[in-house]
Amino acid sequence: MKKYQIYLGILLAILFTSCEDFLDVNKDPDSPTEGEMVESAYLPGVVALEAFEGTGFASNWSSFWTLQMSNDGDAGREESFILTPAGSNDMWRSYFNSLPNAKLMMELAEANGNYKYQGIGQILTAYQYASLTDYFNEIPCTEAHQFPTEMTPAFDSQEVVYTKINEWLDEGIANLGRSDVQLSVPAQDDLLFGGDIDKWMKFAYALKARYALRLSYAPGKTAATQADLTLAALVNAMESNADNADFVHYQGEGKQNYWYQYQINWTQNGYLFPSLQFVEMMNVNADPRRTVYFDALEDGTYLGLKSNTYYDPETNPASPVSETYLPKDRAQTFMSYVECKFLEAEAYVLKQQYVNAETALTAAITADMSALGIADADITAFLGKILPLPQTLEAAQEVVINQKYLAMFIENSEPYHDYRRTGYPVLDIAGNINNPAYPTAPVRLPYAYDEIQANGENVPSVNYINDKVWWDNK
Repeated sequence: MKKYQIYLGILLAILFTSCEDFLDVNKDPDSPTEGEMVESAYLPGVVALEAFEGTGFASNWSSFWTLQMSNDGDAGREESFILTPAGSNDMWRSYFNSLPNAKLMMELAEANGNYKYQGIGQILTAYQYASLTDYFNEIPCTEAHQFPTEMTPAFDSQEVVYTKINEWLDEGIANLGRSDVQLSVPAQDDLLFGGDIDKWMKFAYALKARYALRLSYAPGKTAATQADLTLAALVNAMESNADNADFVHYQGEGKQNYWYQYQINWTQNGYLFPSLQFVEMMNVNADPRRTVYFDALEDGTYLGLKSNTYYDPETNPASPVSETYLPKDRAQTFMSYVECKFLEAEAYVLKQQYVNAETALTAAITADMSALGIADADITAFLGKILPLPQTLEAAQEVVINQKYLAMFIENSEPYHDYRRTGYPVLDIAGNINNPAYPTAPVRLPYAYDEIQANGENVPSVNYINDKVWWDNK
C-alpha cells in the first residue's frame, strides 16, 4: 500500500485538468459542467497509471520470480514467492483505476468524433487487459465496468480475453488511421508519444506481435501459425529505438521511476541487487552490459546476491545496480524496438529458419547494447561468443530467450511471461532463493482480496504455485 500511495503523487504533477474528476470513475460523464471533461483530461492519467500498474509494479515482483533481482534480507514479501490475496490488490488496482477511465475516454471520444483518442484508448485498454490476464488468467472482461447495471461481472476465460485484446488493437489501429476532421487530437497530453500517431500505430502492431507469440503454445494454437502472425504484425511495428513506448518519469519525490522508488523505500540498504544466477549468466560471456547495469566489486568482478540473505560489503559482498542505470527519471518501457527484434528472432526459430533468426537476434542485441553506449567492438566480440545459433529449435529458442532475458533487465514483465511460456531461462530456484518452502516460481497471482470481497461469487478458486494460465501449455 505504501508503494502505491507514494506513486500516486505522479498524478498531481501530470494531470493537466481535473484530477478529482479523473479518479471518480462512478461519476456520470454527462454531468460535469460544460468543457470540464474532455479527452485530454483523461489521457495523461490513464497513461501514468498504466505505467505504474501495468508496467512498473508488475515488473517488480516478476523480476524477483525470474531471478533477475535478489530480495535483500526480507523473506516475508511477494518478492520471496509468498503471495496473498491482499498483496494482489496492488496488481488488481488497474481494473478499478486505469481501465474504467480509459473506457470513459473512449466513450467521450466516440461521441465527439475524436477517433485518435478513441484509438489510443483501445490500444491502452488492450495493453492493460493483457497485463491482468497474463497474471490472473480468468478475469472480468465482457461484463466489466458496466456500473451500475452489472456490479458482479462474470469472469471470462483467458481465451476470450485474448480475443477481445486483439479486437481492441485492430479497432484502435483503424481509428488511428481515420481521416475524419476531428475537433481534438492528442498533443502534449499524450505522455507516451507526444501526439505522434505513427508511433502509436507502431506500438499497436508491436503489441499484436507480442500477444501472437504469447499464444505460441496455447491450446488449439500452433507455434508455426503464431510465428507467422507475429512476423506479419512486425512489418508495421517499431523500426528503431526512437519508436520505443517509453514513459519518462520526473525527478520530484513520488514521481520517479518505480524501481528507483522501490530502492529507496523497500530495500534494507538503499541498494538493488541482481540475483546470483543473473550475474553468473552474464559472467559466462563477459557480457559488456555488466559495466552499465552494476557497480563492480573492488577487484573488478561482478557478483549477485542470494535472496533472503543480507548484503554486507565485507562478509557477503554483491554488485548493486548502478545509480547511473537507475536514475530518478529512468523511463518505464511499455514496449521497445529491441523486444520486437527478439520476437522476430524467436518467430523465425519456431519456423526453423535459423539464418533469419540469427539476423534478427544480432539486430536485437546490437540495438540494446548501442542504446546503453557500449562500443561497437565490444558488441561484435560478444556476438562472436553466442553465435552462430544452434540448428535445432529447442536449443536455438533457449539462446534467444536467454539473451532477451538479459537485455530486458528490470524493464517490464516479459521475461516472466517468456519463462512460463517457454521454460527459459532454466532457473535455479534452490540456489538463488533462501526459502525451501517455495521451491518453484509462482505460475500466476492469487485473486485480489478486494475482488473477492466485491464479487466473490464469481471469483475462481486457484493455487498460484500449480494452476497455470491458459496459454502456459508448452
